[in-house]
Amino acid sequence: MATEEVQESFGYDGMGVVLYCTTIANPAAPTAAELAAGTPITYGLYGPTGYALETTINERTSTRYTLEQELSSEGTKKYKLTLLYVYNRETPTEVETILGTKGVAGYIVHALGYESGHVFAAGDKINDVVPIRTATSVDVPATANTDAHKQTMPSITGRVEQEVAVVAA
Repeated sequence: MATEEVQESFGYDGMGVVLYCTTIANPAAPTAAELAAGTPITYGLYGPTGYALETTINERTSTRYTLEQELSSEGTKKYKLTLLYVYNRETPTEVETILGTKGVAGYIVHALGYESGHVFAAGDKINDVVPIRTATSVDVPATANTDAHKQTMPSITGRVEQEVAVVAA
């Protein structure tokens, strides 16, 4: 057997985009125009965990007549989105204006592998499209050598789409 080649990836540094979009007609197939109309919030999110979509896949078990074991398969999924964002009391940040206003519906779009400012085109891949309603934000306790930031966990209001392709129109 031949030695397997090392498979290459990309570094995360500078290679991720997070957008807030007010409208996406079909989250399973966002258009380039819908994404272009979105607001970039990547650099308003705080630290490496500024965007954290936690996914829990529940196990579904079943039995069969006289079978001496339980069978298992993938069941429902549960998502929890946590966003950490910077804020400024004197001059509110753009991300603060969006995420800090409770009750606003929209979409958080997360795409890895693209530089900030990337203009999405048909065929580009999106990691997550999350339909949300903004929720209460809370202060993150102050610590030395950190920027002021808040945490929010928006309500997820519809089906989360993952690994979808951008379409032209």
